[in-house]
Amino acid sequence: SKREVLYFDETSTNLWDCKRYVWRPIGAPLTIRISPNSGRKLTIMGAVSSKRNILHYSVVYKTTEENVLNFWETVNQRFALDEVVIVMDNHRAHSKRVCERLEELGAIILKLPVSSSTLNPIELVWGVVKQKWRIVLCK
Repeated sequence: SKREVLYFDETSTNLWDCKRYVWRPIGAPLTIRISPNSGRKLTIMGAVSSKRNILHYSVVYKTTEENVLNFWETVNQRFALDEVVIVMDNHRAHSKRVCERLEELGAIILKLPVSSSTLNPIELVWGVVKQKWRIVLCK
């Protein structure tokens, strides 16, 4: 049988950043200073299915190896990973340990080359998600 493909990635945004316009003198360089007390980043990890039109996601504050493992354990509880190919980039949290665990669960891992986000359809989902965040947060 044909394997389902799950495209995996994560995206982050700062919940406090709502600047729509910035004033600066003509010809002056644009400098944006971010205070260390500006707030936390929110990260969404997700996998979109090639067959089922399903988005699996998890909201965390940081992309860590442990968070990635937890994400995949949760997905595996919903449906078995033994008939899927998982496409992911080379983020350091997508570690050898993560890949070995996914292979133990029966998944086939396909790592994308560096700077090849155009090969991962979930990037389109993240573009829409960030646009919606900005509309809601910057009202």
